[in-house]
Amino acid sequence: MSFRSGFTGLDGSRAVIVEDILTTGGSLNEVVECLRQRAVRLAGIYVLVDRTAGEVLIEGRPVGSLLAMKIQAFEPDACPLCKQGVPLIKPGASDKKT
Repeated sequence: MSFRSGFTGLDGSRAVIVEDILTTGGSLNEVVECLRQRAVRLAGIYVLVDRTAGEVLIEGRPVGSLLAMKIQAFEPDACPLCKQGVPLIKPGASDKKT
């Protein structure tokens, strides 16, 4: 994550981060670091869907969400369905295997 070159006027300002989906917090942490480099104070962090049900904190603070639910995420080598050979299907893709 980085600001585009020529993007100015942020130093010392305040910002609210709005993201679509929170799964691990990795992207949000990258954005927070970019803001920190520009001395931008963080006023809040909000997501549409929090897939951690509130477990992830950013900067030690909770993330606001419209919908919070616990969704398990696995690395491919630890996924029980992958180990069983269950094929993956992408929702909304006419049941095509991906």
